[in-house]
Formats: sequence, structure tokens, C-alpha cells
Amino acid sequence: MRRRLPLRTPSQASVYPDASVVSALFDNANPERQELTRLFFERAWSFRVIISEVTAAEIDQTPDAALRSRMKDTVAGFAVLPLTSGAERLADEYVRHGAVPAAQ
Repeated sequence: MRRRLPLRTPSQASVYPDASVVSALFDNANPERQELTRLFFERAWSFRVIISEVTAAEIDQTPDAALRSRMKDTVAGFAVLPLTSGAERLADEYVRHGAVPAAQ
């Protein structure tokens, strides 16, 4: 049984996992990665865990319905950070300078 993690107070450190971190929790093909991710989520109660609207949308687009459901259950109690125009501009700059690849 997976317990739902409550939201944290602002005084706690925050972490911002993306969809790849959430999916790693269910990645049976890579047991070491899966175990490390499981340990992270066991300790997540000590952080304020925040996902972005982009991460929520990526989870919503997961093709496998069972995996999508488990991922959504995992992030259900996390705060969701809205996508702002400033964040989009910063992302564009990262791509423009080669820090991250453009989306395919």
C-alpha cells in the first residue's frame, strides 16, 4: 500500500522531480534505479515536493494506462507549479545556448 504524502510547509527544502523520476519508481527494467527512486519517495515526506504543470502533462500523456494511473497516484498530493511566461523564456534560452536539447 502506498501512502499519500502530505504537502509540506514553506520552511522545508523543496524538490522538483520531473516525470522521469516518477516513472523510475515503476521501472522494472532497471532495478537499481527503481530502488534508489523508491528510497527517495520514502524520504520525500521530509521535503516539500513540487511538480510542474509540464510534469503533470507528461504524466497525463503516458501511453500505458496502468502506469499512468500509478504515476498520477504517486504525485496526487504534490503541489503543482504553474508554467509562467518567464519559465518558458528561460527554457527557450537553455535550448538556444545548447544547455538542453530542443523537444522532438
